[in-house]
Amino acid sequence: MTDRSNQKLIVFKKDGQTVVEGKVGELTIDITGLKAGTVVAAGDYKLAFKAGEVLSELVDIDGFTVLEPEPVIHPDKVITATPSITLKQGTVGSGSFLIHPNNSTDMTATVTVADPDIALISESGSGTFKNSMVSEGNINVKGVKAGDTKLTVTSTDGGLTLDIDIKVEKAVTSAPVIGEIVP
Repeated sequence: MTDRSNQKLIVFKKDGQTVVEGKVGELTIDITGLKAGTVVAAGDYKLAFKAGEVLSELVDIDGFTVLEPEPVIHPDKVITATPSITLKQGTVGSGSFLIHPNNSTDMTATVTVADPDIALISESGSGTFKNSMVSEGNINVKGVKAGDTKLTVTSTDGGLTLDIDIKVEKAVTSAPVIGEIVP
């Protein structure tokens, strides 16, 4: 296979006019600005690779019909079944959220914790805990020190927010038995 990492794609109209130039190393290119339903005949557009000033042979692009764009479905709310999480210092609890409706085009969100001195978060299954992340629903929370804070979920599309209360309780430590020598 030919190494295309230093080449770019160029689309021309059949009269030789440049329509669009791609980026170096990319193997796909979009022809934009055509109305939905437009029927393009084979050979109306031509394609070539360019490396520096060297242009490959022009190749006919097969005919195609421009499709209607997929509708964008925006979320209308962020919901949770876990409005609060209570855990002890040094332990991990979990929660989840859902972008609604569940067929929204962008189901991602940024998750932040208001006070990272009290709690840190990570995606489910991850051992890396931090102050913020991007997720699609599952959250692990690690209690750092006793106190109350909030975890805020903000949808990427629309900036919809959901707050989840976090309560970290002091870790239980065993007291020495009377008469026991404690170093």
